[in-house]
Amino acid sequence: MKNKLNNEEQFLRDKLNQAEAEFNYQESDWQEIQQKLPKKGALGNYGTLLKAGIGFAILVAIAYLANTSWDDSEAIASGQEEKFSTIETTTTTSEESSKDLEEKAKTTASNESMLNNKESSSSSVSEEKAIKGSDEKTVEIKLPSEKEQAVIVDEETETPIRKTQEEALPSVELKSLNIDGKACVESIISLSPNIKGADLNDLSYKWEIDGIKQSSVEAILDYKIEQSGLLKFELSAIRDNKIVASYGMKLNIPEVVKADFTYQDMATPYDDFSAEFTAIPEELENLKWEIKEMDATMKASTPYFNFGKKGVFDVTLIHTYKNGCTTEISKPVFIDQDFKTLAPNAFTPDGNDLNEAFIPVGFTPEAGIVLNDEFRMSIYDYNGTLVYSTTSNKQPWNGRLNNSGNVLPEGSYVWKVELKNSKGQEANYAGKVKIMY
Repeated sequence: MKNKLNNEEQFLRDKLNQAEAEFNYQESDWQEIQQKLPKKGALGNYGTLLKAGIGFAILVAIAYLANTSWDDSEAIASGQEEKFSTIETTTTTSEESSKDLEEKAKTTASNESMLNNKESSSSSVSEEKAIKGSDEKTVEIKLPSEKEQAVIVDEETETPIRKTQEEALPSVELKSLNIDGKACVESIISLSPNIKGADLNDLSYKWEIDGIKQSSVEAILDYKIEQSGLLKFELSAIRDNKIVASYGMKLNIPEVVKADFTYQDMATPYDDFSAEFTAIPEELENLKWEIKEMDATMKASTPYFNFGKKGVFDVTLIHTYKNGCTTEISKPVFIDQDFKTLAPNAFTPDGNDLNEAFIPVGFTPEAGIVLNDEFRMSIYDYNGTLVYSTTSNKQPWNGRLNNSGNVLPEGSYVWKVELKNSKGQEANYAGKVKIMY
């Protein structure tokens, strides 16, 4: 090692002495620097300042590497930070002064200090950060915003397509409205949407019926139909206070036909305790009649029913429309014993031509009830012995045995009339009569 230093070497030594607190160098480091400095013959044309700058840069690099401890964990941490930072270096020229070289040395030291402190300051990195080099160039680092984080890939070109979070949400489609219940006047229906692209509970809703806003904001709306005619239902699905889908539907509510009925309490011997019903208007179809007391149901426009006894009965008429709507009406029906046999309770077969024979007047030809029907009248004494029988309503009983024998004793007898018409209907009547002299 030479004892006398030239001007350039002395300049480098002074600079290192100023930084001795930061760099721990040995005599062997000086020897290595001298070996690496360019010879006068090779770099003579560049000037003393160029040689000094090159030597100083080499010395700084060696000293920094010698005094820095590297391990795997520090390399990983610095590797993460290098994505957001860039350091630029320059080379001095022959025209730069020693003052410029000194300023660049300060800039280099500042950059080294910034790298050493990078781990502690990484949490304060802003969305946009610029690090300036010595030549005043700026490198901008941008972090992706929250909206830009939603990325999809074009299936054809296989290139990423950036979309905002709002655009990346699946689209919502209202396909139809479901109706639960019968769309009839005075009925309550439940309306609910058939929705695609979202869960029902993830949205709020706005219902309108004939342009009138409803109070419900739920997916299901219960609505009572007050009148017939055309109803227009509109539903809007809302997310983040924005309408994302809408659907409209028209519903025709049929006009109500008020059904009614009349009835006739029958008065013939065969229809006593019976009634015939007639619906109003007569052209109504799909009718059902119910008599709860008799546990009876009938389906006809003009049904006939035999109650078998007199009394008051509740009869209900139910009319069903083609769309399933129904109306009904109930009335009390009074059934009486309308057919009167008009049978006398006594007669006097004593030959004075007054009240000489017996037959219930209601069965005589003059009454006009029994005409071509089968007829049979039987008379029994109290012992159950048959004393007279006839199949003609023109032959009453004269009080004698078989109408030709001896006069039967005074007292009470039992009569019985049996009828059968051409329709196969049968009727039986009975009573008591007394012979008096």
